[in-house]
Formats: sequence, structure tokens, C-alpha cells
Amino acid sequence: MNAVRERKRKRKLQRNKKYESTNAKSSHRPTPAKHLRQISKLDSFLASYCEYTSYTSSFDIMLRVVVYSFWVLAWATRTSPSPYDETNNVFSASMYDLMDNIHLCRYIFRFSGLLEAFEGIRTGSWAGGSWEDPRIIFIAKYFLAGTMLFYYPFDHLVYLGFTIPELVKVDPWLHFSYSCRVWFVFIVADIAACRLKLLELQRNRMESELSANSEDDKMMKAFNDAMHHSKVRFVKLQLLRSSCTLIPAISWSIYGRKKPLFGEAPENGLMLIESYLAVYQEAFSSDED
Repeated sequence: MNAVRERKRKRKLQRNKKYESTNAKSSHRPTPAKHLRQISKLDSFLASYCEYTSYTSSFDIMLRVVVYSFWVLAWATRTSPSPYDETNNVFSASMYDLMDNIHLCRYIFRFSGLLEAFEGIRTGSWAGGSWEDPRIIFIAKYFLAGTMLFYYPFDHLVYLGFTIPELVKVDPWLHFSYSCRVWFVFIVADIAACRLKLLELQRNRMESELSANSEDDKMMKAFNDAMHHSKVRFVKLQLLRSSCTLIPAISWSIYGRKKPLFGEAPENGLMLIESYLAVYQEAFSSDED
């Protein structure tokens, strides 16, 4: 999602630059071509591809809300110790079946993920904006986008193992645990990146306060304060979302979804909270754009 917001921001900047260039004075000297950043055909293709598939992120958030809302109904009405026990009532069992089917739908959208991850490695777009700390870009490239190069193939095997086991003879639950181990690395890296972002935003805020002297500076400071609070809120939401998924990732990395290490209610409950936080964060980012 951060990468999607960054692409939207870049498109706005490009439109503004185009408008300014057409209205510039003729006395302005053109920038030498050798100083212009040349975008390769590969990067251009990846940017277009990611723009085309960017809707899947928002759709996946919606599916997460639906699937874990169904889980609340299934868990609250369950009449057996295990959700997959034959003694469970029809309504609860049906809700669990709906959950499984929606989870499989989410796997379908991940078939577009490999090229998106490759684009993130090349451009650093998964950093979610422009940051001065090079560690943020490094984490975004090699630990956020980079881990997805391993995560998505495992997910593909999980989906194929469940849907066409006669052709793809793999243990889907085993590969599900493998994908969750990669997901755990992603989560830890995202938490680390969020912490670095908050530190950088705090430094920028202190520098802005020290440099505000004149009335114009104070007006600019008020604008910067609003932008600062907006960025801090967004990063804190991302930090909270990643923290919610940490415990489920640990559990599912060991036993898979059918044998929860910390219990079904805590793990799926945290995922339910994360899904609603994602909706709020998506709506918040849309308002900012």
C-alpha cells in the first residue's frame, strides 16, 4: 500500500512539473540531457504493471475484513472443541468453509506479486515516500520487497496444492508455514523501518522548530506541523498493523493455521484488528491524496 501511495504522489508531481515547464519563461535554460535520469524500458514496464495491479492491495484489504468477520461468527457459534470437528453445528461449519474459500481467493491475487516485488527492489518504492535515512530504503528494497520474492512462490504452491493436488503433489500446509516464516521476516523489517521513519520525522520536527523565526517561517511551520502529524499518524498505524500480525506469523510459521500456538481466538482476533486498521489507514491515505 505504501508503494501505491508513492506512485500516486509521483504521478501528481510529474503532472505539476509538466504544467510548470509549459508556463516557464523562455529565458530559462534547459537542463542538459546528461543530467536527466534516464528511465530504462524495464523500469517503465514495471511502473506501468504496478499501476495496473495496484487495485489488488485495496481489494485484499476488503477480503481480509470479510474473512475475519466471518471468523467471528464461526467462532462465536461453534459447538465443538475444534472448528473442523464433525460435531460442530452447520452454521459455524459453513462460516469456516466460507473463510477457507475467501482465503483461496486472496491467493489468486498474489500471482501478480512477483513483478511488484521486483519493481520495489529496483526503485525502493516500498519505502512509502522519500526518506533521508538510507537504512529505510535498504530495508524497503531487500527486506520488504526482497522477502516477497520468496513469499509469493510458497503461496503459489499452497494454492495449487489445495486446488489441484493431483497435479501439484506438495504439502500445502508445510509450504504455508514456509511462507509465514518469510512473512515473519517481512513484519520484523517493517517494524524496524517504521521505527526509523518515526525517528527521522522527530528530527525533522526539531529542526523545523529551531529554524522558525519570521512570520513567514511560522506560517510554514504550521503547514509543516500538519504534514508532520499526518505522516506520524500514518507510520504509527503501519507500526500497529505489523505488531498485530507478529504473533499469528510466529504461530503459523511453526504449526500452520490448523494448530494455533497461542490459540485461535487471540491469533484471528489480532488479524481482525489488523484488517480494520488497514481499512482506516487506506481511507486516511486516500484523504491525504
